[in-house]
Amino acid sequence: MYKILIVDDEAEIREGLCETVDFRALGFMVVGQAENGVEGLRLAESTQPDLVISDIRMPLMDGLAMAEKMRRFLPTVRFIILSGYEEFEYARQAIGISVMSYLLKPMSKREITEVLLDVKRRMDEEFERQTDLVRLKAHFEASLTVMRETLLGALASGDMGAEEAGEAAIRYGIPLDSRAYAVALIRVSPEGAEIQDPELSKLAVKNIAEEVLGRKLPGYTFHYNGMLAVLLLLPGMEHESLGRALEVLEEIQKSAEHFTGCPLVIGISTQVSSVSLMKNCAAQAETALHHARAFGAGEVLCFSDIAPDSSEAVVVEDYALKALSDAIKMGEAERARMLVANLLAVPRSTSMNIRDYRAYLLEILMTFMRIGRDLDIARPPQGDRDIYEQLMLCPPVDTAARLMDQLCAHFARSVAEKHKSSSRHLAAKAAAYLDGHFAQEDLSIERAAAHLHISTSYLSAIFRKELQKSFVQYLTELRMNAAMNMLVSTDMKTAQIAQRVGIPDPSYFSYSFRKFFGVAPTQARKGTGETHG
Repeated sequence: MYKILIVDDEAEIREGLCETVDFRALGFMVVGQAENGVEGLRLAESTQPDLVISDIRMPLMDGLAMAEKMRRFLPTVRFIILSGYEEFEYARQAIGISVMSYLLKPMSKREITEVLLDVKRRMDEEFERQTDLVRLKAHFEASLTVMRETLLGALASGDMGAEEAGEAAIRYGIPLDSRAYAVALIRVSPEGAEIQDPELSKLAVKNIAEEVLGRKLPGYTFHYNGMLAVLLLLPGMEHESLGRALEVLEEIQKSAEHFTGCPLVIGISTQVSSVSLMKNCAAQAETALHHARAFGAGEVLCFSDIAPDSSEAVVVEDYALKALSDAIKMGEAERARMLVANLLAVPRSTSMNIRDYRAYLLEILMTFMRIGRDLDIARPPQGDRDIYEQLMLCPPVDTAARLMDQLCAHFARSVAEKHKSSSRHLAAKAAAYLDGHFAQEDLSIERAAAHLHISTSYLSAIFRKELQKSFVQYLTELRMNAAMNMLVSTDMKTAQIAQRVGIPDPSYFSYSFRKFFGVAPTQARKGTGETHG
């Protein structure tokens, strides 16, 4: 059953469609009605429709502008456009917003039914293309060669040099020449998935990722350490290039959840100028992925969001040390203790000489020291002798294990506090930026995120976590309360106030004001309005 949203400023059109058309019999369910494009966007965000039936000409925002904005947060939504004769040809030019059909007003029940049947057939075919297990298996066998997987996996693990990889990539038909590179890691959760087999779920997501990359940005997918990895070829080292990569990954996340029901968590590295640094990128992406889990599935997190002052990931040759580093950065004390115990099991079970044992122990200690430096974590409180100094003296394994357990606990507490402090600090900076710029008409979450040098998805998560409201809700509250203050304390005209709060369209301002306060601006000026909490 596909979800439909009806948007038309004529109530008789909306109600007539619901009364005359048996949507359920045709495989559809009406989840909402809106009288203009602004209301349509709000309802689409909460109802997540598969199909929108919309008029073109409406107050506040026309149907094509609404469709273009809606596609930004619902990349899989489809549209049926209603139009009068005079704008019919204009409507037919709307080729970039997934329009499946056009209807010329007035419409008959037969015309609407025929169009809906055709649209459902095409949507069914599209859905089947994404979820057909037989086709996915055939695609897997035909497209994913062992050589390609081996090549990209070797680059990510650091087992192959850039020159050797470049020559092999040309032979395998995947040229790697680019001005910049980044690596994303995707964890696929099978919970609630349409496809129960975990491997086929991952394959379905891989197929969707490749389809989006084919349209949006050059890149290759492969499997890495049990996760789906994406090597992104970027146009440059600028911040905008990484922003484009984040947009692509967010579309992959939304499309995958729509078609497969698989929630995704995605971590992406910063960009680098050479494919030889792909190992560093993979380590950064894995660290970001661990942090993204704290916000739940459906998040895309960049390494720079969690380590804005760190230009390099903590990369060591031994994978166990890197896993320890990730656990410490996540504040996972028990996991870090377990990894330390595994590392110290080596000198327990081997006849390691004192020189090799000291080097082995110091390598583990350097992991703690590097993270302490990079995250600005103070040394543990000193007793008779500093813990670092005691470990540098090469104590017995049991003593070293006890001291490192103390380090794990100390780092876990420090990281947890820093996460809270960093999140609160970013939320305060974002709120201050909005407080000072809400009067600008083009203020958006993308602009605020660029100002703070973080991704839009991370900024959105911070607003929800620290301020208990969305970015749009916070901005609207600022603008409306400022407008109310000006209405009751000045003689400015409503149009002037609308301009002052960043909503230059007087009609849209009045509509938003009434929706927020429950009264019109003129009534508020007479003393009947109250400030919204």
